[in-house]
This record gives sequence, structure tokens and C-alpha cells, in this order.
Amino acid sequence: MLYHTSGVPQSAGNDNFFNGDLSDGALEQNVRRLATVALNRPVGTAYEYANLNYDTLGLIVQAVSDQSYEAYVQEFVFGALDMRHSFTSQSAAQTDGLATGYRQWLGLPLAAHLPDDRATRPSSFLIASAEDLSHVLIAALSNGRYGTGVVLSPEGMAAVLQPAVAIGESGWHSGMGVEIGEIGGVLVAAKTGGTANYNARLVLAPQASWGVVVLANTFDIGLGSHFDAIADGVLTLVANGQAPTAPEAPLGGGNAAIKLTLAAVVVFELYTLLRLRVPKPPAQSSWRWLMRHVGLPLALDITLACVLLLGAPRLMNAPLQFLWFFAPDLFWLTVAVVALPLGRDILKALLIWRAVSHRIRTAIPVGASG
Repeated sequence: MLYHTSGVPQSAGNDNFFNGDLSDGALEQNVRRLATVALNRPVGTAYEYANLNYDTLGLIVQAVSDQSYEAYVQEFVFGALDMRHSFTSQSAAQTDGLATGYRQWLGLPLAAHLPDDRATRPSSFLIASAEDLSHVLIAALSNGRYGTGVVLSPEGMAAVLQPAVAIGESGWHSGMGVEIGEIGGVLVAAKTGGTANYNARLVLAPQASWGVVVLANTFDIGLGSHFDAIADGVLTLVANGQAPTAPEAPLGGGNAAIKLTLAAVVVFELYTLLRLRVPKPPAQSSWRWLMRHVGLPLALDITLACVLLLGAPRLMNAPLQFLWFFAPDLFWLTVAVVALPLGRDILKALLIWRAVSHRIRTAIPVGASG
């Protein structure tokens, strides 16, 4: 699970973020969802990142230690590394001055106060200051020790930083919870973590004895590599004097091409809605005419809705709930692309029904009786 070769698909953990469950059983309930998850490859054969791997390991820690995951981390990690501004709950962090998080809307940051979540705490919802995370880097460079505190043995720390499994064809390999590769000719172990309104990256260069941590109180699902480049560039600058190149974010933020395409479709659909013309019903009732002008367009647009709202998000490992939190602009553009044609179909059907009803009423002679 630390190597992400468990066979659990990445998508399995993407539909349970920010569920607001703060009960003692939240983590266990989340992990028990694995009973309904089918593995997508044989165990131990290939890498695929999945948050549920960390959540499962967190539950194991909880079961073996006979204390909550939060209590264990607070005592044996934060306490051992003297991390005094690190927290296992959002409310506790807020009292210590937690920075407001921002989500990106078409490249514009908007403040977002999102719910806390104990169900995915091991994978996503620990909170720490940049200084405290530097203690983690120091421990990694010091055989698992920070001052008098110990989190791992030298052998354990070496195992964490040992490349073991290829990450696709990227040239990088998975260590235990870290990615091992080269940045600017420097061998590094790196880890990026992001929620919908925060982002963090740690980069460690064991041979050069350097470490870099960069935190941001915003997140953009399509600009992960841009964010990583900040920490990577700092490391290469410090380690070998190589000046980094700062990538420019595209207009509209991450996934700009997709957003632009969806926005263009929305504009076109609004145009067709404003120019809606209702065909004149035939003199005699015709199911074929109704199917052509009402049934078929409605069926096609319902199919489009199923593809865009259900099929495509799953194919991209981003179910709708995930998009709602992590890419709200993409979420609402997708909903608009689906809702406008359906609204047009319903309006068209109502107008046709009114025209048919009017014709039926005017066809009945006044004073007729049965």
C-alpha cells in the first residue's frame, strides 16, 4: 500500500472527500468501502496512486495501537518531531491561525471554507506549518531522528527512500510513500499532497543534504506540475545553483482548454435556446411526429447527460462529487452543458403541448353535448 501496488484503483477514493464525518467510526467506515471495490490489476504488479491505500494503513495503525489515528500521530509523530503547529483537526488548526484556503474558479482564487473529514485523515487532512514540515525533512536526513525524538530506525528510513516500483514510464520510482527520481540532475525523494483548497510539496535530496517544503493555501487540479515546479526549482537552485524556470499558468487556470470548450458549448446552447422555434403540430395526432420533435431530442440529450455526468468523470478518476470540491468551475460548466439542452427540450415539449391543447379546445363546438 505504501508503494501503491495494492491493486486498488485511484478512482475508489475520489468520491468520499469532505463528507464531514467527524465520528470515531468515520475512518473504519471509509475503509470498509473497499469490500465493494474491485482491484484493477494483480496485487504487487504495477503502480497506481490511491488515497485509500493510506486510509487503510491509518486504520491498521488505529487498530494495532488501540488508539485513534489522530492520537497516535499527535503523540508519535508530531510529538517526537517537536511539531508544535501541526494538527489532526481543522478546528484546532484554526485556533492557531490556519490560513484561509482558496479554490480556483477560471483562474481566480475564491475563499473556500470546506468541511473537515476524519474518514480520509490519513491520506489528506493532516495540517502542519512549513517550519514543522522542515522537521520531517531533517529527520529524513538524520536516520529518522529530530533532536531526541525518533520516528524511524536508520534501516526503516533507508527502506522508505529506496526506489522499488516504476511509476509508469515517467522514469520515477515509488519508495514507501514517496516518489524517487531526479530533478536537475539531483537525486530526490518527493511527495505532493493537495486538497481542494490547499497544496503541499516536500522534496528531499538525501545525497546533497537539502530539503525543501512549499505550502500554498490554494489548489488547482490542472496545475499540479506548475506548483511542483516551485519546490523543485528551489531545490535545484540551492543544490547546484541551477536557476529555475517558472512556468506560466494559462488563462483560465488548469485544464483551460477543456473549460474553454465547455464555455463555448454553453454559449452556443444559450444561443439556440434564445432562438427556439416550436414546430407547428400536424392537424392529426401523430406519434411519429412527436417522437421526431420531442422524444428523439430528449433521448439524445439524456444520453449526453449520462455520458458527461456519469461516464466521463469516472473515466478521468474524477466523479462529480470530486469535481464539485476540487474543480468547481469544471463542475458547473459540465452541469450547464447538460442542463441547457434538457431545459430546451422540456420548454419545447411544453410549448407543443400548449399548442395541441389549444387546438383541441378550439375544435370542440360551443354547447356540444354527449
